[in-house]
Amino acid sequence: AAGIISGVARDLYVPLNIPGFFLVTIALATTATSLGLLFSATRLNPSWALAPMLIGGALGGCILAIEFMPPWMVPISYLMPQRYGMLGYQDLIARGGGVAAILPEVGILLLFSLLFLVVALWRFDLVE
Repeated sequence: AAGIISGVARDLYVPLNIPGFFLVTIALATTATSLGLLFSATRLNPSWALAPMLIGGALGGCILAIEFMPPWMVPISYLMPQRYGMLGYQDLIARGGGVAAILPEVGILLLFSLLFLVVALWRFDLVE
């Protein structure tokens, strides 16, 4: 939102595809929620969850754009959900794409979500 407001304030054309933003955001929220369930199911110290999130952000293109990553990091980025969220938002904002352009990223994010949820349910110990 801050980027869009900043762009509009500078008289830049910022494509605003509300359904596309909604889809990417819901897919990311679903993935983050299922990842949180996975972390809670493992019963690790909550501070240990910070490291995977920071590493995922770095390897997923949130801290350093994928185009500027060293070549050895790019294949690893395909395993990070953050990569697909970033690509979805870039498709909408920088490339002016529509809903059809982000469907692959949304699908992959939902697959990550399903994977994390299945592993979390498998790891949950309902008897304490």
